[in-house]
Amino acid sequence: MATGQQLIDAIFNERRMELAMEGHRYYDLKRSSRLSDAMASFLNYNINESTDQYDAGNDEGKYYNAAIHSLFPIPQSEINLSQGKITQNPGY
Repeated sequence: MATGQQLIDAIFNERRMELAMEGHRYYDLKRSSRLSDAMASFLNYNINESTDQYDAGNDEGKYYNAAIHSLFPIPQSEINLSQGKITQNPGY
């Protein structure tokens, strides 16, 4: 029976398998503060480990920037309603 960190790792792995094709994985990684690590692993795998003829060498993950990509854009209507109190998140 897993306990402590082994249990947490097992839960995160199960969530990874369950959420992978449901469109919730990004939000799960962001909520659990694991998004930056996942993106770094993704990039490392594609650049250094993948043998897939389509993904090997794919360096798109290098453009991930936690300061920009972990935020969503603020709707322009909300910015307008705030009368200048709210400004757009960086990168949008």
